[in-house]
Amino acid sequence: MQVVICERDGRWAAALRRHWPETLPPIREVRGLALCSQEDLRRPENVFAVEATLSNAGDLVIWLRSLGFGCRSARILVLSTVALRSWEWLWREAGAVHVVYRRRDMAEVVRMLQRQEQEFPTPPTSPSAELMPLLPWPEDASPT
Repeated sequence: MQVVICERDGRWAAALRRHWPETLPPIREVRGLALCSQEDLRRPENVFAVEATLSNAGDLVIWLRSLGFGCRSARILVLSTVALRSWEWLWREAGAVHVVYRRRDMAEVVRMLQRQEQEFPTPPTSPSAELMPLLPWPEDASPT
């Protein structure tokens, strides 16, 4: 699982890191929707948290719709302010799974990401780590 925060200034990422457990992968930050990799967006285990502002609220709807319906894609969270609450139904209709309006609600986002990590566990990093649980004698086997 990869967690990517797309925002202008890093404030949402800082708020999220205050609650970030070591069990989750590191947060990656980007500064624009154009920098979000299309390959990463098509992977269902990835999560993107995208900041919505007055200047990009409509573009965000179009971007969410461009990800396509009917295919498994990354989960998208929208980070916004209460002033843009009237846009929520459009973002959700376009594909956002959750909308957060306050930085103090990041603990809720972390719980959501922990559930996501359970659904899509991080794959082993080496062939031996992948094979170890499959051996008939795991307690006697030693990793190489």
